[in-house]
Amino acid sequence: MEYIPTLTFFLVGILFILVSLPLLYRKVPINIFYGFRISKYVFVDKDIWYPVNELGGKYFVGTGIVLLALSFISMYASPELLYRFLLPFEIAFTITSISYTWYKALKLTYILARKKGHRK
Repeated sequence: MEYIPTLTFFLVGILFILVSLPLLYRKVPINIFYGFRISKYVFVDKDIWYPVNELGGKYFVGTGIVLLALSFISMYASPELLYRFLLPFEIAFTITSISYTWYKALKLTYILARKKGHRK
């Protein structure tokens, strides 16, 4: 039963990486379905869309790598350590990482929109 959290975070880490790589390498054109669509300014200009999605992709690849590492650590942890420390830490880390990535991407969006003259 202790393998379920480990496997879950392993798969979530892989998912973060796989979903982020096209963003990181600027392969995703402006669209309404896939990418960091955090502000109307992202859709206005490809010079805003690609840097914002690249930044988000970098942070999410990093998140995926950390989740993979934590899942490997949790494979060797005792059940008590797993459920008292590692599992709550992995959940908190994931939520914090998503929030921080969103914040940094939004900040970059506003900086680029201001430089491009889309925002005062």
